[in-house]
Amino acid sequence: NIDGSLDTSFDAEGKVTTMISIHSDYAASVTLQPDGKIIAAGTVYFVADGSNADFGLVRYFSNGAIDSSFGINGIVTTDLSSSDYIHSIKMQSDGKIIVAGMSGNNPEYFFTLLRYNNSGDLDTTFGIDGIVTINVGDDIEYATELSILPDGSIIVSGSAYIDGYKRFCVVKLNSEGNVDPLFGIDGI
Repeated sequence: NIDGSLDTSFDAEGKVTTMISIHSDYAASVTLQPDGKIIAAGTVYFVADGSNADFGLVRYFSNGAIDSSFGINGIVTTDLSSSDYIHSIKMQSDGKIIVAGMSGNNPEYFFTLLRYNNSGDLDTTFGIDGIVTINVGDDIEYATELSILPDGSIIVSGSAYIDGYKRFCVVKLNSEGNVDPLFGIDGI
């Protein structure tokens, strides 16, 4: 509420928690759809020791109830590698959902973007089968934020180790998920 108290019209208590795995789940970013639905995105650990992290999304109605028409019973998980982390989620004007983060296997991790259709399945017209992986540095790379420009192109920012130093990185992609070679040096 405006006064800082919990809004009890949202899941009766003003808060909602959703268990996806039997171990650990965390939401890192949230976006609102034009129809008022809420999508939370983050990481899901299906293995107790944290050795396997997957991308995770949950869609809620504006009242906090899970929207079971999204993915499987309101939940979408995507496993690309042993370490998949979402750091940012945005909604395109056409209703498609883009997430950015990192994926890979120790010691190599890459900027990773996925685009989902409004139903929760990967949009196969984006990148390769809905997935874009970008190598911007030497080994550990992670996208932390993304923006969608009015023309549909995408700006992704994050960090990467280059020549032994952690560097700030920005990448521009077109709406199909291809790196824009006219931005920076080869899109980076």
